[in-house]
Amino acid sequence: MKTHLTATALSMAAIAAQPAQAQTAPLEGIGDWQVTRSAESCSLQRTFGSGESEKTFTFYSYGPDESYRITLTGPGVPRDVGRARVSRIGFGPAAELQEIIAINSRSGENGMLSFHLTGHGAAFRYYRGWEVRGGAEGPEREMMWPDDLSQVTIENSGLGRVTLNLGSMTFAFNELARCKAALAAGWGWDYAAIDQIGTPPRLKTPGPTVDLMGMPPALVVNHISMIAQLRINVDEQGRGADCVVQSPPLEARAQRDLCRPFVGGTPFEPARDDAGNAVPGFFRLHYTYFIFD
Repeated sequence: MKTHLTATALSMAAIAAQPAQAQTAPLEGIGDWQVTRSAESCSLQRTFGSGESEKTFTFYSYGPDESYRITLTGPGVPRDVGRARVSRIGFGPAAELQEIIAINSRSGENGMLSFHLTGHGAAFRYYRGWEVRGGAEGPEREMMWPDDLSQVTIENSGLGRVTLNLGSMTFAFNELARCKAALAAGWGWDYAAIDQIGTPPRLKTPGPTVDLMGMPPALVVNHISMIAQLRINVDEQGRGADCVVQSPPLEARAQRDLCRPFVGGTPFEPARDDAGNAVPGFFRLHYTYFIFD
């Protein structure tokens, strides 16, 4: 289930005006994929290339679904404070690059580009974006799970074009699945049980409910974009509880403002088993907030 709220046309004129980027040789992986678990996420990370060409590519998972935040960091990646940046990305050696929006920020001394990748059983997605100077409405550009993960190419005006040879991902994603099972168990949920619920919880009025999320004032004032991940437990009556902002790290008040529409009252239709009985459920929200200067 997906809801769009847009108040701008995402003009592609800027990227169309850029000269074609020369294709460079794909960067090869250094070492193995590494899986790391924190309290709220699992990451799958590997380094490619070396020296000034070195790049790090990471898949971040925030729950038992196939919805990922992916990032590219390293020398040559532009550094910014959270700007929405028109980019192009494609998976597989023969893939056409797809126009997509990234958030351009920083990681230590290097720049970082963050994207959202949607796959099977993905979290509920909600998009809000506008241009501060106004503009016509336009759609979100969503990146769906690719058929071929052996290679990825990322391009924008600040980065140029970078291609990474990811190689076979089967073993790495099996390891990531084990990490996600442990992640869910840490929240008191059985990984398999979540996936086997007949009908997961859903918001009764998704647009109006998500519109009530209080955006951190500093982001609004400074035109900083954000990809937020939230998880919420939903009981048999459709009441939300234990709302957690998994990403990005925010101060406590900002987290409460984002969670407020989902706790108290009954904003959800409860999860139901195969017999139609209401059961406790697990709800994840992927919330994309873009401001285009």
